[in-house]
Amino acid sequence: MTNSREQIYAAIDVGTTKVVTLVAKADMEGGVDVVAQGHASSAGMRKGMVVNPDAMKECIRQSVREAEKTLGRKLPPVIAGVTGSHLQSHNEGNNGEEDSVIPEDGYFTRSAVDGLVQASAHNPIGMRVIQTVPRSFEETHVIMGDTVPIDTLTATLSGAGVTLRGLVPEHLASGEAVLNPEERVLGVVLADIGGGSTDVVVYREGSVWYTTSIPVAGQHFTTDAATGLGLLPVAAEYAKITKGSVWFEHLTERDTAEVKPALSSTAIPVHLKKLNRLLHDRAVELVRMMMYRLASNGMVHIPSAGMVLTGGASALPGLADIVADYGKCPVRIGAPSSTLGLPDELLDPTYSTAVGLVLWAIRQRHINTLTESRYVGASQSRSGGWFSRFKSKQPAEVSV
Repeated sequence: MTNSREQIYAAIDVGTTKVVTLVAKADMEGGVDVVAQGHASSAGMRKGMVVNPDAMKECIRQSVREAEKTLGRKLPPVIAGVTGSHLQSHNEGNNGEEDSVIPEDGYFTRSAVDGLVQASAHNPIGMRVIQTVPRSFEETHVIMGDTVPIDTLTATLSGAGVTLRGLVPEHLASGEAVLNPEERVLGVVLADIGGGSTDVVVYREGSVWYTTSIPVAGQHFTTDAATGLGLLPVAAEYAKITKGSVWFEHLTERDTAEVKPALSSTAIPVHLKKLNRLLHDRAVELVRMMMYRLASNGMVHIPSAGMVLTGGASALPGLADIVADYGKCPVRIGAPSSTLGLPDELLDPTYSTAVGLVLWAIRQRHINTLTESRYVGASQSRSGGWFSRFKSKQPAEVSV
């Protein structure tokens, strides 16, 4: 139980396969003191979007109740992640309108930054700006989403009794947890491979250059295994996690393994070559889709720091090798940094988004992202990006 006077921050990762609630305090050394956790299996989500609000509300309630039981009080307003193929992004210039918001003394306050960014962000009909991240003095990276799934997500959280402070794109949150400043400056591609979607973000010179969401992820691997092998989804998931990889050439038709999913009374024989061939083919499809998206948006070569894979499905053996082969670049599996002081169970790629969301809640603690969505991302404030080019004269109560 925490002291009611202590400042705490909360985040919820509402995923396709799980709901994770984290409550934390900021320590004096820049780390995170996690004081409560809540976990629940997810139901009612598909490809990162809520399709059954009633089922999803109960999952959220279960996760929140577990965290609140440890915390000893109600959660503070939370930061939640948003994902799905409805997300779109583009880099937009301000068309010379910056002259009206540039301070005469050269110092940039929060209101000056907001005015400059707002001049470059325009909402198409039916879309809502979720995040705007300045890339340069004349250009802003704008992330938008369809209003329908966004409103459904916020209504579901509210219906579960959660007070929402704001929404953050999950790929930006994951970047907070697994990328270091040097990678952002050199240039890096982060792919967060979750249950329902793969979220990709590209950093160059310390700033966000491109973001996208691909509707292929961990559940698709499981569905392929279930369909191809005639297994129930729970058995296919267990086989994928315990016996699966993307390598099949060394196996024969006689190579089998017995798998016994949780709560099952009997073991099930699985043909390993067929299982791995199914996983390999889906992995190749996913990697090709990522490379196509990157190439279509002007990326001829992967940046110097290569690619970082995170999210639960990134742990599939051999997936990183396929990415390295197609991308012709170094690849690593990214997990929340041990330097953050996290509990051991959170030092896993599965929890990158949840950890990143609570980091975002702490580092952007003076900002309500529901009402003030256009602001400099936490990564720019630390890594010497666009904002560091100017002399900063910020109001004392605002942290950039």
